[in-house]
Amino acid sequence: MSPEKDSLFSKYKWVLNEIKFLNVVGWPTAIGFFSDALQIQISTVLVGHSSSTNIKQLLNGLFVGQSIYVITSLIILQGLTTGMTALCAQAFGSSNSATAGIYFYRAFLLAILTCFPIWAFWIKVEDISMYLLGDALEARYAGQYTTIIAFGYPANLYYRLTYGFLQAQQKVFVTTLFFLFSTFLNLILQYISIFILELEALGVAMAYVASVNFVALQFYIYIRFINIHNIMPSFWTLEVLDGWMHFFNYGIAGMLQFVVDTVERRIIPILVIGTLAGDTIQLAVYTILNVFWFLLATLTLGLSTAVTVRVGGLLGEEKPNLSKRAATLSLVVATIFFLGVGALLLILSPWMGYLFTSELELTSRLPLAFKVLGCVIIGDICYIIRGVMNGCGQQNINTVINIVCIIIIGGSLEFVAGYYLEWRAAACYLMMGIVMVLSAVINLFVIYCADWNRLSRNIIKNLAVRNVFASGTQNDTQDVVNYQSIENLLSSQEDNNYANKYRNKFIRLLFRYFCCLLVGGIVFVFAVVY
Repeated sequence: MSPEKDSLFSKYKWVLNEIKFLNVVGWPTAIGFFSDALQIQISTVLVGHSSSTNIKQLLNGLFVGQSIYVITSLIILQGLTTGMTALCAQAFGSSNSATAGIYFYRAFLLAILTCFPIWAFWIKVEDISMYLLGDALEARYAGQYTTIIAFGYPANLYYRLTYGFLQAQQKVFVTTLFFLFSTFLNLILQYISIFILELEALGVAMAYVASVNFVALQFYIYIRFINIHNIMPSFWTLEVLDGWMHFFNYGIAGMLQFVVDTVERRIIPILVIGTLAGDTIQLAVYTILNVFWFLLATLTLGLSTAVTVRVGGLLGEEKPNLSKRAATLSLVVATIFFLGVGALLLILSPWMGYLFTSELELTSRLPLAFKVLGCVIIGDICYIIRGVMNGCGQQNINTVINIVCIIIIGGSLEFVAGYYLEWRAAACYLMMGIVMVLSAVINLFVIYCADWNRLSRNIIKNLAVRNVFASGTQNDTQDVVNYQSIENLLSSQEDNNYANKYRNKFIRLLFRYFCCLLVGGIVFVFAVVY
């Protein structure tokens, strides 16, 4: 190879490295998210081709039940997981593996505390659905779905947080196989329950619960016997307690990001198309369109998570220039991907509806909806930008921009278009696409005007004061140094008293929060039952 070509290859070698990273981490993560989402959404395809005489009512009931399930549980779990993954990626990037363990257990504790109010809320889903849809049969389907799904929530909680922790370590290949196995099991069980046993909504929910518990069992076996990490903290210090606010900063922002998505994609369309307009056919069209988009969005979410891990890890290693390059390349790859998907949707739109249902009244309206989706799918680039901003620690700015653009502006446009236009489902997606492109442009401007060197210094600073224990990692030199420095810092009696004061204050606060949550959940259950 000539010196000129060798120099050119060296100059652009980073491109090959980033593409290799996306192949090793990005696509397995995307496939894992896709398989996970398929366990929820495959029921729409099977129900659409079933022999049930209530296909539209069953589709709408499942859509509302799944929407309530997503709104009340997956927002919390996925938000916590997103924040935890970003923090753990930064910690692993700077060789602070013990600090990543604390982030994992904080997320796990907070997720457990959500069980009581969520279960209490799911009891009233049938009444809520009756108000939203005005159809007793659709409301009954939604209530049956959430009642059974409640039995799978603890398993869902466990495997999502564990999966996020493994993503931060870039260990995703084996876990992707777990999702593929459980998806295959879910497909078999749903086929049996819908086509053979004809259990309708009950069968769909029971199949999902079985597959979710199967996934959680695989993750437990993998963590317990194969990927063993001693990540429990050995003691509490003031720095650990102070780190809760840093964790909340990421976790709450992650939840709000998914709240924005859910309000835009589920709540507003249900209110406009189902409640205000009362258009059952267009709501069923929107349900099918949303299923396809949701499955496609899981691939985007997988790539976004990989970008978060990559950008956060490089910033944790104090390599801001490489981090910015990785973010740029990921955005270019995502843009090419979305343009290709949009072109395919425009070409295949006349036949896409037949993949989901054989109902003629629905298939005649689906081509227009898929054409609109193909035109606006490029707006999903904002999810990749979200991954970049999460990895940089700019998640709060991203959340504020999305709330203004997507909820306030986009929500208003959706209400007008969905209520006054005859093609309600396609109109809602058209408005979504427009405001998501607007959000993406503003977020791009913000992140590329930021000082990436300062972002890296802030991450290193936060991690430096939070690497405060060395349980199970005393062979790591960096951990030992940090451990000794913390011990020296707290050697004086004054510092120890200061730490004990805030430790006790935090424990009391946490205990009160748990008691209020427990009492509130019990009161809510009794109020609903009696």
